[in-house]
Amino acid sequence: MKRGVRTRRRPRRAQVAQAQAQLQKLLGDERTRALAEAQVKQAELNLEAAKQRLKDAVLTSRSRYGLRVEREGRRASGTGALRPAAVVADLSSFHIDLGIDENSIGALQEEQPVVITIDALPDEQLTGRVDYIAPTATDTGGVVTYKVIIGLDKTELPVRAA
Repeated sequence: MKRGVRTRRRPRRAQVAQAQAQLQKLLGDERTRALAEAQVKQAELNLEAAKQRLKDAVLTSRSRYGLRVEREGRRASGTGALRPAAVVADLSSFHIDLGIDENSIGALQEEQPVVITIDALPDEQLTGRVDYIAPTATDTGGVVTYKVIIGLDKTELPVRAA
């Protein structure tokens, strides 16, 4: 009879061992699930940080005379100066910034038509208009000037931004 008792205990021991193995597997799955949840949370944080970096990287600005942006970038090696990260310009139209002396400024009015010749194209004339006259003057070394912006009309001439 002792043999029968031992035979019955072996299956019970095997069942206990199997139950313990299943318990360990379940506990391991809980740890795995917690690790996976932590990884998902970290990925969400990384995504939000990437979205913020993308938002910060977009440079836009509209001015009266087209799109032009300059933004400080990284320092030039060996200097304390910052280099622009980007310079963007709308080249569909051009304008010229001038300093007109105080004796001549009275002869100009906004919307006044102008004819311009440039050294690069001495035999050609560009047309445009006075778009802006500064309301106040600038004194540089005793020379008083007013900022004037001339908007150029569209042309087929090979004019380039400088």
